[in-house]
Order: sequence, then structure tokens, then C-alpha cells
Amino acid sequence: MMRCLLLSVLLVGCGAAGPPDPEHAGAGGGAGTDHPWLEAVTVADLAPIVPDSAEAAAATKPRGDGVFVDGSLVYRGATAGLVITELEADGKQLLERAVVYLPGAGNDVLVRDGIAYVACGSAGIALIDVGDPAAPKPLALIDTPGSALRLSVAGNLLAVADGALGVVVLDLSDPRRPTPRAAWRTDGAYVRQALWDGDELLAAAGRAGVYRLALADGPELEERWRMETGGQARAVAAGGGNLLVADGPGGLSVIDPGAGDEPRKTGGAALADMARDVAVSAAGGHAFVASGDDGIIVFDLSAPGAPKQVAEHVPTKPANRILRQDDRLYVGNDSDGLLVLDVSTATSPTRVFPPAE
Repeated sequence: MMRCLLLSVLLVGCGAAGPPDPEHAGAGGGAGTDHPWLEAVTVADLAPIVPDSAEAAAATKPRGDGVFVDGSLVYRGATAGLVITELEADGKQLLERAVVYLPGAGNDVLVRDGIAYVACGSAGIALIDVGDPAAPKPLALIDTPGSALRLSVAGNLLAVADGALGVVVLDLSDPRRPTPRAAWRTDGAYVRQALWDGDELLAAAGRAGVYRLALADGPELEERWRMETGGQARAVAAGGGNLLVADGPGGLSVIDPGAGDEPRKTGGAALADMARDVAVSAAGGHAFVASGDDGIIVFDLSAPGAPKQVAEHVPTKPANRILRQDDRLYVGNDSDGLLVLDVSTATSPTRVFPPAE
């Protein structure tokens, strides 16, 4: 009901953004791409959404999944959109700067050159001008064929994990009106993350495992290899010469990417709860795994075939998503919102925010 209320003031429908703006012919709709999934990508204007109830305003407060950090600014996905906050240097206060209400929950956030890209599930990707973080301006809504879950950027290319519809790559040469560049889909693969690793992509594709994909001359991404992980690949990270996979009920899986097209699974570690996300320490010697109610589990990777648990941090709510930046780990902490840990010593994660009572 709340979602319908928010959508009632949007000019484009959730999950069906309509035809491209005539003033931007070729900027959406996949004109000339000759690819069925790219043809389904459309770009439309994103109109401001103004909530008219306390419940709508409250919907931005509790949730914290996707997080992007730019200096002291923390951009956080929320149930009803995007919350822009500023974390004081001492970590004791998180000050709200602005809220942008969107047609879907903020699954992931990425900021580049003053523009925030927010993955909003079946509603697509919302583009917001955050040049002035206190006064954000809605720009556009990109409707992808599937459900936009996570984002990754390399140069001018934005990769979108599009759920059951695979991966879509957008060209950000015009950052306000991205154009479709390439797409990939395979039966049985539900892609929760598509991560740039150099000039290729790693796709965490559920029961289908992990794929390595490469751009080609045409609109189709080429499969370099696929590795079944034994679980349900939800996220992947690269570090220390290995690929670390948050493998759902399969725990943590470790893949040696090998040379060329010959990867192999070298080991892993079981977890009591589902492995939902993974990040690697700055030096590459430790993996941080978001494991739901069990919180953050830290593994020593000195023997990649047998990761050893060396620490944990158990929050009051499930740990769903993590971002490691410098010596801090930003945790999407379900209904507790944002959790920030100091991981300068990987084996002793210490809470920064909220401050200890």
C-alpha cells in the first residue's frame, strides 16, 4: 500500500519506465543494439516524490543495505529511497543531510562525478544529482529488464546485477543519460552481484555459481568460465590472488582463478548462518563475511584452501551487506541502520558508529 502511495506521484511506472524522452533520442530504449535485453532498457525522467504521511518518512530510517562512502558523506539505501548523511570524524554522530524518496527500496548506491545511481529493484536505477548533498535533484529513471540489485563501475561502464535477467552494462559517457552497452543472461542464473575485476566482470549467480564475463565487440557479454561453488553465490570479492564468494548456505568459498580459463575451487568454510556478502582487507590477507544473525565473521586467508576464523562482531540485528573502505567496514545492519567498524586490525573489529554506550 505504501509503495503504491509513493508511486502515485511519480511520472513513470515502477518497473516500466515507458519510452525514452524524445529529446534524448537514442539515449534509451536500446536503439540499434540488436539485443533483446538491451532493447528493453529505457530511460525516462525521474519526478520528485513527496511523501504525505509520517509512515512514508519513517520508511527511510530503519533499513541499511547498500552503502557508498565519499569522504565524510555516507549515502545509504533505505526502504523508501536514498538517505544522504554525514558521519562526524569522531564517529559519534551521523547527521542527516537529505532524503530522496524513490519508487523502490535502495538496494545499492554508487556515486560518481556528483551523480548518485541507486539500484531500486524492479523499478530500475534512479539517477540523482548530489552535487549539493543537502539539495539533491532527481534526474532520470533507467528501467532494466530485470531487478536492479547491485552496481559496479569501471571507467565509463556501469555493471548492473539484474537478478533473473542476468547482467546489464551501461555506458556513462553521458552520466545523466546512460546508454545500453552489453547484456548477458543464462537460464537458472539469478545474479545478485556483477563486479568489475579489471576489464572483466565477476557475476555471483546463485546456484549457478560464479561466472567471469568479458566485453565483446557486439552487445553480448562473453562467458570466459563458470565455477560451481556448491552453495548459492550471493557476492564475490577479489583479493590476495583469490576470489572469495559469499556462498549463501554454503558459507565462504575460495576460488583460485588460475590462468586463462582454468579456475578451481580450493576450499572454504562453513557458517552457522547464511553468507550474504564478502569483502577483503586492504592487505588481502583477511576476508570479512556478512553472516546474518551471526554478524561479521573474519577469516585469515594465509592458507586459502582452509580459511581460519579469527574474529567476529555480533551486532544486534542481522548483517546483510558490507563495504570495506580504507580501515573501516560499513555494515548494512537491517533495522538498526548503519554500523561502522574499525578494521585497521582485521582480527579485532571495533565499533565506531553507533558509539558504544
